Amino acid sequence: MKSPQYLNDNFNSLSLEYFKFIFDQSEKFLSRLVTVSENITKKAHAILVISVSLLTLSLSGVFTLKDSQLIASSVLLCVMSLLVILLLLKPLVSYSLSVPGTPPNKLIDKDFIVNFSSQENIVKNLFLTEILDYQDRIDSNAKQNKQRIHYVDAAMLLLVAAPFISWLFGIILG
Repeated sequence: MKSPQYLNDNFNSLSLEYFKFIFDQSEKFLSRLVTVSENITKKAHAILVISVSLLTLSLSGVFTLKDSQLIASSVLLCVMSLLVILLLLKPLVSYSLSVPGTPPNKLIDKDFIVNFSSQENIVKNLFLTEILDYQDRIDSNAKQNKQRIHYVDAAMLLLVAAPFISWLFGIILG
């Protein structure tokens, strides 16, 4: 993210406390998004465990039941369990999480200290750089969390509906 023009225009007149406050709030917000992401992952894992159990149970029904109506219900339950598992692949596998903090090697850079008239302005520039970087991380995490929760919620709805739909399917066939 690029520094807003008004910040550049007023950089020298803004206090170090101002930058510290914004940094602290940015760090808190980013940490909260990390916690939300961890909770989405936990929810997805719980749904996955239930889905795999349901898949195993319905597969055993396909191979051991004698009633064609029950076998059809078990097959449909297998398919729906597989769909739930497929829905969970994206939120569990394809995401990257941006966390608070920056490695020191990225902060020890001459660009952070050249062209600044005072030690305070050097520190303010470090804070500003981190604030802008945190905003990028916040945007990335928020976007990923939003996408991931849609998949997890869809998987949850399908998981809850699967036994009822398969039961109705069995009744319709019977």
